[in-house]
Amino acid sequence: MWGNTRVIYLRSRIPPMTTRPYPRFRRILATGILLAANILAGEEPRASLVPSADGETVRVNVSGEPGTYAVRLSGDLAVWSSPQTLDIGAEGAAEVTSPLGAAPLFVHVERTASWDCVEIGTEGASFAPQIECSGAAVPDVLWQFDGGVESNAYPAALVTYATAAARRHVLTVRPPARLTELNLGYDGGDGGTAPVNYLAAQGVTSVRFPAQIGTLAVFCASNNLGLTELDLSRQKALEIVECYCTSNLRSAKVANLPNVKRLCFEDCDLEALDISGCPNLEDLRGAVNRYTQIVVGGGTGPKVWHWCTRDNPQLQQNFCDFMGEFTALQELFIWNDNQHGAFEIGSHVLTSLLAADNHFTSVVLGDQPQVSSIDFSRNDLASFSIGECPNLWELRLSSNNLGSAAVDAILAWLDVHATNLAIVDLSLNAGGPSDDGMAAVARLRARGVNVSVDEPDVSDGLYDVEGGAEAVTFSTQATSVSMEVRTSSTPENIVWHWGDGTVTTGATAVTHRFTSTVRHVNYVEVVPASCVTYFGAQGTGQGVTGVRNLNHFANIEYLYLYNEQVRELSLAGCGKLVQLHLAANPFDSAVCDQLFIDLDAAVTQWPVTGSAFFYPSGARTSASDAAYNSLIAKGYVMYPY
Repeated sequence: MWGNTRVIYLRSRIPPMTTRPYPRFRRILATGILLAANILAGEEPRASLVPSADGETVRVNVSGEPGTYAVRLSGDLAVWSSPQTLDIGAEGAAEVTSPLGAAPLFVHVERTASWDCVEIGTEGASFAPQIECSGAAVPDVLWQFDGGVESNAYPAALVTYATAAARRHVLTVRPPARLTELNLGYDGGDGGTAPVNYLAAQGVTSVRFPAQIGTLAVFCASNNLGLTELDLSRQKALEIVECYCTSNLRSAKVANLPNVKRLCFEDCDLEALDISGCPNLEDLRGAVNRYTQIVVGGGTGPKVWHWCTRDNPQLQQNFCDFMGEFTALQELFIWNDNQHGAFEIGSHVLTSLLAADNHFTSVVLGDQPQVSSIDFSRNDLASFSIGECPNLWELRLSSNNLGSAAVDAILAWLDVHATNLAIVDLSLNAGGPSDDGMAAVARLRARGVNVSVDEPDVSDGLYDVEGGAEAVTFSTQATSVSMEVRTSSTPENIVWHWGDGTVTTGATAVTHRFTSTVRHVNYVEVVPASCVTYFGAQGTGQGVTGVRNLNHFANIEYLYLYNEQVRELSLAGCGKLVQLHLAANPFDSAVCDQLFIDLDAAVTQWPVTGSAFFYPSGARTSASDAAYNSLIAKGYVMYPY
């Protein structure tokens, strides 16, 4: 036969003819179909025969993966006709017509060239994709846009319509060119490394690959809010997948991709994530999704250097159960991931370990010669152990269950081994340092380290003590703090309680100076609290890290905390707030989303006038979309910043 082929022979049985003979009709029923499918990757072609009504011709229907096919006909298998060329595109089928000879008919179908095809659905009024190809100086590219518009533009194409609507487009790349990059939206988000141009999201709603594309290395579809499903499982050459903030993406099939290095599904809506069978995976970005576990196996892990799955509190697995083989792990970002038990992994090349807001009970790190930042704040730690750490710059272990002995041991170790240390926070633990621990604190501070611990002579017993029913509590970490309240009437009394045990009375605007930048918990009491209309920092950079019990000032209209260090804030019960200046704060997504949810629940009278809501643009997620849109309907003007 022809080329590297294998033969399939299909014969159909003929029912006996008891009436008029109709010799041509009987012959076509009796025909066999001989298929020779070349051994390119993919499915074999399939064929069927349909005679014409007059019995003079036969239509050969062929289905298969996109490509060029040669169709030959024979009456006796000894002599074959010259080949007819048949092109099959993304639709997966085509046909040729041939005269019906006097002998039984056999068909030979062979794929002679494989095409790269992609079918893309969109919903906008324009579509401007970008691609890259290899194998030809001027690649044979055809865009078949919805509505009959065709384009050979490369690498960027464009089609525009009068209105937005659901549409279908097809890309075909013919040999010798091969598709290597498909860009439907890319903004470099979350440490993007794909070597492609920045491109606004193209309103993509679906992407379908009729066949494997053996050269497709880069796929980008970031910020396409209409894309809900994505199947990349057959694209074995993929190295980079970028779906940053594709916020409604519920399903993405990426398992068993042997060459993939980076998977970015940050701030999507994935209900499941299977990354097994990806032995070359280096970089996973999977924060803010809905999956309860990540399937890992089949060689995935040893090359991973970056793992970010932060803010997935619904997780029901502990990563430490399988991270013993993640020996190349450098950056581990798993805060607010519902992690439990003992923390211990196989990597000794960590540079940054951020695991706050979990439920770890102990940490054993061993030698970590490259680590610079460690954060296990707000866990359940009773013990913490680390080996050599000469490059450690920041250690945060606040709000845990560390007793005095554990705190003393950590301080003593840091004093000797953490020679580059700049920040250590051991405040709000079960116990404070003893005299030996305080001696280590003094030595650390003497060399310029910012040390926060629970010590009576600094906090005066006010750590973790909230103000009363007419007070708002706020934490700070700065040597000089300027704060302010404004009132609708003259209050009976105003008292500022500072974390160093001092008080300031009678002042609506006040500046307080601490002796160091250790963390302090303070509160301001106003009687009556109902007269307060404004609370916030004077200027910016006052070192405010958190505000609690703001609902005690039920009539507050103006909240000014711009460009602070706020991580803890609630707007529950603050139904009178109109002006919210909260931009440039390091909120995590859970806190930021809750701000919108709580404010929407509190605001029961609208329309709201004169409003302005400034917030960190990268912190809000789709989890607060309903509240966000409701607030806009109530009159709030949003300013992502």
